[in-house]
Amino acid sequence: FDCSHLRQWRWFPRYQKLITQKMFGQTSNILFAALLAPFMIGIFCIYFFFNDALFGFIKLFLSVPIILYCFGPRNLWADIFGCLINIENNDAIALREALKVSFDVVPANGPQLMHKELVNNIFIQANRRVFAVMIWFGVLGLFGVVLYRVLSLLIGHPGDENVDQPIANLARRIEGYMDWVSVRVFSFLFALGGHFSQVFTAWRSYVGRGVEANDAMLVDCGVAALSLDANKELPMNGAVEKEEVALLDRSFGIMLVLLALLVFWIP
Repeated sequence: FDCSHLRQWRWFPRYQKLITQKMFGQTSNILFAALLAPFMIGIFCIYFFFNDALFGFIKLFLSVPIILYCFGPRNLWADIFGCLINIENNDAIALREALKVSFDVVPANGPQLMHKELVNNIFIQANRRVFAVMIWFGVLGLFGVVLYRVLSLLIGHPGDENVDQPIANLARRIEGYMDWVSVRVFSFLFALGGHFSQVFTAWRSYVGRGVEANDAMLVDCGVAALSLDANKELPMNGAVEKEEVALLDRSFGIMLVLLALLVFWIP
């Protein structure tokens, strides 16, 4: 089920431009707060007015589309399988273009390096598109879901000339702290869904590091879960990427079970 065509955020740059123009001359901190405020007020209203209405069903009815809308905005699995089709067709040019469009990376020359870029960025984007949204829903509810996605939109894409850099830098710093939490939970789930001892060894070596190690921690723990040898070349038939998708599916399944326990068992 692919609903990514419904997750359109093209209106957000216009919204950001409008707020920036209305508050011209204000500091980046004030602009940042002003950009977030309408979203946070909207979520507060949902909790305030509908938290207990009809035994919480109205809040649930409103929460589900908000959570789905904050995934992505691109569909992770659709992008992965699109790259796999290019691999199976042995189309290096199409794979390079897919990496640029789907994962915001400019891959190095050579099929082996492109495969490694794809494997690494699948782990990174799985956190940014899906898992971080789930973990912050478990921690802060809808506030965490919307906050994380708005931060990613304020950061923008590499090479985007319309990004307000002071605001983007502030958003990137906050997102890094939020990712610090989600990455450590996500990478630990790799141990439960993959090879526990190998992943846990890598996990312990990263757990106390700062936000600058977030991406490296995800990649190294993911590679350990797949029992890949970093010194050996990856197979060129997409087998590793398929194993990676299976690992992500297991990890997300475990996370859904934990969230269900959190929602239904904790008063």
